[in-house]
Amino acid sequence: MVANSHAGEDRSGVATESYADDRIYLVTRIVAGLLVLILAIGASLLYIWPLETESRFAWPISPAMTPLLMGAGYYAGAYYFLRLLLGHRWSHVGATLPAVAVFATVMLITTVIHWDLFTHDHLAFYIWTGVYIIAPPLVVGIWYWNGRRDPGRTAEDEYPTPGWARMIVGALAVGAIALAAFLFLAPGTSADFWPWAISPLTSRVLAGWLMLSGTTSVVLALDPRWSIWRVPLQTLVIWSVLMTIGMIRAVDDFDSNVAASWMFPVGVTFVGAAFLLFYVYMERASQST
Repeated sequence: MVANSHAGEDRSGVATESYADDRIYLVTRIVAGLLVLILAIGASLLYIWPLETESRFAWPISPAMTPLLMGAGYYAGAYYFLRLLLGHRWSHVGATLPAVAVFATVMLITTVIHWDLFTHDHLAFYIWTGVYIIAPPLVVGIWYWNGRRDPGRTAEDEYPTPGWARMIVGALAVGAIALAAFLFLAPGTSADFWPWAISPLTSRVLAGWLMLSGTTSVVLALDPRWSIWRVPLQTLVIWSVLMTIGMIRAVDDFDSNVAASWMFPVGVTFVGAAFLLFYVYMERASQST
């Protein structure tokens, strides 16, 4: 979000603080801290006990690979909001916050569509539902309000991300969003192609995660600042490592008769490794400039 980068004046004509100081508001840090706590708890319930979702989570999920994927995503999300909580500059984390609002909106719509499948007498259900009702407007509000502090894409001290990298990420964004649409709009058909068994509910939940990835990639592809790429790439690497461990734990869940059963693990591993190498390359390049 490109903010107003000039300083204003008070009634006496004295220059006031510039909007573009890139600071993080206290309210933003408080919300980020609460989300770190919620996401870490949810991630632990799913990633540590993937076979016990019937008694520990908002709805029973099987097989184990789905809660492992969700748990890995929530752990990565907890790291993202931890960086926002402890960060010094808004743009380093907050610029990609709209993707979180998109993700939460898809999760809310999915919850409404499959309302009867949730465990309504479980505390996790109320937390799940409450978070996804509140999150979309709250996240958009914070992004708009705190985003006024973003100095924009013209900051002189910004190291640019190469155009070819932005084009690749843009292409990945198109693919992720297209796959998300397929999983959400045709959950019955998508189950025939997915590497492990999924229900219409879990198909739409997976669509939410792909929309998160896709919309984050859109933001990155449109903004050349390397500083806003760092945290999303760190988050992606964390997710890919946890996913690799999860796939080893749930290797029996994969259907060997489906081509995606080997394409999915290879894709996750390749993307994680590729972005890790790109991250190291860009850090060295930015430090040497």
